[in-house]
Amino acid sequence: MNFVEYVYTQFYKTIKIFRSDSRGEYTKTNLVEFFKNKGIISQRTYPHTPEQNRVVERKNQHVLKTTLALLGTSNMPKSF
Repeated sequence: MNFVEYVYTQFYKTIKIFRSDSRGEYTKTNLVEFFKNKGIISQRTYPHTPEQNRVVERKNQHVLKTTLALLGTSNMPKSF
């Protein structure tokens, strides 16, 4: 809920759609009511189907590969 306000104050943008998996932390009654009051559409994917969330999966993969590349070229111990 704080993130919705942060996006508006920092970027003057409103969140129109919130897409998440079907885990419990995003299905709480107060959050569902908050989205409804703000006019935010809440979309949920089916459980155990990460392929439905392609954009996030690609971004996560990019972040992981970038992190591994940076660690590989740094002088950090291999334990990291």
